[in-house]
Amino acid sequence: MDHEGGDMSRSRSLKILEGGNDDDAIDIYEAAANKTARQDYEENVQSSSLLGSIPKWPIKSYIVSIIIGIFLIGVCLALVIPVLVLYTKNRKCDYVSSQLSKFAVVDVEYGAGVKNMSVQLRDMTEEVKKACDVIDTIYLKQVSNLNLALLENLRVTNRCAGKTLDYFLLNFGPWDRMNNNYVFVESDDNHIPDPKPAGSNLYPDDIDAQEFDTWENSLSPAAKKAATGPYFVVRRDRDSRKLLVNKYSDEYEEELKVAATHLNNAANLLTDVRTEIELRSFLTTRAVDLVDNEYSQSDAAYMTVDDVTSTMEIIIGPYDPREDSLLGYKLAFQSYIGVTDPEWSARAQKFTPFLQELQNNLPFDSDMSNQHNLTIGPVKIRVVDQIYSGGTSKLTITSRAFSFPADPVLFQTRGGKRVLLKNIQKAKYDTIMKKLSEEITYRFQLPYWSFDGYFFFIVQKEIMHGLGPQASFVNGEQVNFQTQFGALNLPLEEARADVASLWMTNYLIKNDRLNYNMNLTAEQLVLKVNQKMTDQEITRRSIYVSFLVGQFRKVRYGLDTYQSKGAVLVLSFLLEIGGVVIEHTSVGEEQVVRYSINFSRIDSAVETLMKTLMKIQHTGDVKAATTLFETYSFKKLDKNFIDTLASVANVPVDIKPRYPKY
Repeated sequence: MDHEGGDMSRSRSLKILEGGNDDDAIDIYEAAANKTARQDYEENVQSSSLLGSIPKWPIKSYIVSIIIGIFLIGVCLALVIPVLVLYTKNRKCDYVSSQLSKFAVVDVEYGAGVKNMSVQLRDMTEEVKKACDVIDTIYLKQVSNLNLALLENLRVTNRCAGKTLDYFLLNFGPWDRMNNNYVFVESDDNHIPDPKPAGSNLYPDDIDAQEFDTWENSLSPAAKKAATGPYFVVRRDRDSRKLLVNKYSDEYEEELKVAATHLNNAANLLTDVRTEIELRSFLTTRAVDLVDNEYSQSDAAYMTVDDVTSTMEIIIGPYDPREDSLLGYKLAFQSYIGVTDPEWSARAQKFTPFLQELQNNLPFDSDMSNQHNLTIGPVKIRVVDQIYSGGTSKLTITSRAFSFPADPVLFQTRGGKRVLLKNIQKAKYDTIMKKLSEEITYRFQLPYWSFDGYFFFIVQKEIMHGLGPQASFVNGEQVNFQTQFGALNLPLEEARADVASLWMTNYLIKNDRLNYNMNLTAEQLVLKVNQKMTDQEITRRSIYVSFLVGQFRKVRYGLDTYQSKGAVLVLSFLLEIGGVVIEHTSVGEEQVVRYSINFSRIDSAVETLMKTLMKIQHTGDVKAATTLFETYSFKKLDKNFIDTLASVANVPVDIKPRYPKY
């Protein structure tokens, strides 16, 4: 047939070349082609035995072609899919390895208090450690109802040589807290929500704030109190799909009973009735409250455990509000075990007489003058060496301090406790902060850098979390910050507390209210002699430089973390105002960028930003907060900032503490 078609084409071509009519040639060509097609069709019909008059060979050809095609596709998929799966797994492994490398594994140091613990206290802490491990399990459940199954799977499969499990435990789930909750765990059996639910597993995955508000408004006062209570989860009935509440003590009944048993065992080991009376009382009352879902009695007992009554600092329970990004009502479980450092506690405790004075003199906007009259409750500050932890205190960025109570309004009115974890701070200082300061701080300000300055900055920041506005007032009603600002709350408060620490430093030194008695380094002693600088001015500058390096440290947590967002706001604002200055300098033959505090402008810049942040918090102005974070975002920072971050890429982002035996 091809041959005949070819002859007709040539005949047509010859006719055209000879000057014949082209339409005639086309007619002849089409007639021949049609004749050939009919002959082929008739031959196939005659040869058909099973299908009667249906053409047979084209169907066979199509079926064979389809079968061959399916076979080839199957072969390709069989070859390609394993390659893609392996590629994806390798990429996930590379990702997890890269993220884990940002954490330096550090054996934390212990002071004399830990080394001198009695046998009784050592035995007691072993029981409390077991309770802390139970808290880990509860917190895993609070993050996601998939977590325990995922954890078991990772232990069995040993993915990425165990690194996926390590990173899962660091994040308490499959979401990377340092990278916008990126899902880094592959799951064959469970669908992992992406994005991570804002309410974690404290609410149904599919709930939003509007549905909750509608439901809450339909409840009786007693039911509404439970729905918004910090120790209740919200669930959805499988059949009716209606919302309901469940006590923590029921939701985590099995685990909490085990934890309570360990706390009672720990209390029973404190056999010397002359010592640790208050600690024993706290442990026994907390054991009761864990299973009763009522924490007021043990909270009161906790406040009596201080440097006078105990060498230990133990906290265990639901205190952390960060896991509830949906509404801010629910608290997640955490735990710490620490041994007091009396010398450093005394250094920190000397700030407490000035808290009311600081509140009275905060730079409030003129229409916020009523905030000056707020009465600040009694505050205790303890400095301890941490020897174990559980729950949210182990979550990615290791905590440097602990504040009680979590509710800022309660803290301001009833008082509370600020606990500084000195050995954790020292590990971060030695492993991270010193290296960052060398790459970030202008060389003429490097001598101001010291652990004492870093320590005092943290103490003051924790204090300032409890001063200033503690709730918004919207349409005449008091509203919880988290409820009002949602995702903006934590970065807003982080930024405010950071700059407030500098304001506190300047206020106390300028008004000669407090002698910090900072231990001056050799470099600082040279400054004192050569530049005739007072101890107080060296202290002030040391705290300010610590603040500056700390802002860069937090930006490196990941741009989506609340710490990073707060730090970017502060840095970009101070750079614009001139409180922080970019210095172009050289290291050897290399031209580099460094940053310095402009000590003649920093205080006015800090006060301006602090005023703005406090007014936004007090008025609940979500629009102003949004505009502020959009204006002073990462985009505001120039190439110099990007280059600086790149230059410290090999410095750990945070530590992963290990607790040696003591």
